[in-house]
Amino acid sequence: MSRAGEKFLFITPQVVYPQTDGGKKSTLGRIMRLHSSGSKVYVASFNVTGQTEQASVDFFKRHGIHYTVLTTRLARRRKNKLFFIIDYCLGMISSKPRFAQNHIDRECSAVISKIISQNNISNVYFDSLWTAESVDFRNIRNPFLVEHNIEHIFLKETAKCESNVIVKILTYFESFRAKFYEKNILCKMPSIIFLSGYDRDFAADKFCIDKNKCRVDKNILFMENKIKYSGKGNYILFTGSLNFQPNLEGIEWFLLNCFAGILKKHSELKLIITGPVKDKIKKHVLKHKNVEFTGLISNAEMAKLMSGCRCIISPILSGSGIKIKNIEALAVGIPIVMTNFSHRGIKNSGHSGFCKTDSAQEFTNAILEILG
Repeated sequence: MSRAGEKFLFITPQVVYPQTDGGKKSTLGRIMRLHSSGSKVYVASFNVTGQTEQASVDFFKRHGIHYTVLTTRLARRRKNKLFFIIDYCLGMISSKPRFAQNHIDRECSAVISKIISQNNISNVYFDSLWTAESVDFRNIRNPFLVEHNIEHIFLKETAKCESNVIVKILTYFESFRAKFYEKNILCKMPSIIFLSGYDRDFAADKFCIDKNKCRVDKNILFMENKIKYSGKGNYILFTGSLNFQPNLEGIEWFLLNCFAGILKKHSELKLIITGPVKDKIKKHVLKHKNVEFTGLISNAEMAKLMSGCRCIISPILSGSGIKIKNIEALAVGIPIVMTNFSHRGIKNSGHSGFCKTDSAQEFTNAILEILG
């Protein structure tokens, strides 16, 4: 528990506002929770890919939070293709994964150190494995690493769905480097925050980490515009890109084992899938009846879809991390049917539309009960 007046610095791997993904909502939830408790919060966000910064600057200014954008060498050199290619090639011979290299920057490290020393900050949250070496955590009184995912597993699952052979090989290579890097950082970091007990236990067993330095944090999302659920649409919703292998596997399981049985009783019902998707995957999934894709959509469009759906499904069977959209749905009372894997890191809900099961028949029956 934080005490009023305590000072905290969050070092994030990307600009965290607007909240374009679940990771940003989770990060902002932790930031705003500490801020509302009376703690003095500082945020330093890396900008590696040239993200738009002004909305984030304005957001933190409105809330009275000291905010700094860290523009890395990579971001500065992106406009010069020759320097970018040289950087990339040199990075291939490093033992560190590309994502970690992108956040190790001498000038940015000096800025972070200055924020810590000038404001006498003793609590620093490294909000990603990739920011863990952005400044020397050995010189910080209370450093915390936040593990949103088991990162090398996430990269491995991403590689499985990649159709471009060269990109697939490079991503597998990154997952290999990330495995050893992740072990090294987790073993050295004094305190680690996981977002699910499963990820904590997996990392502790895989990397022989002392569980006493690990804790599972409560998942509190920052939701600017709370969704008002109506459930008036004739569709069920899956929120997540099928370019990610666990999402694709989950949807294939649902389509093969559940959806046909549901359509027998509700022939006009649609399954709407959000998020970017490769043409090859889209073509494969559209072989099934009553499936639609939205592609990448805005927060407002997502809120509208979630408001009108009959229920959200989360048939995920593998992967790591927390399914943020599930937490968001439960928070506003949207019915949700999920597997036990999807339920990891989520506290039980009291509302009637909540169900978790790994049985295809029970999954189907739960949706049919919600549909009425």
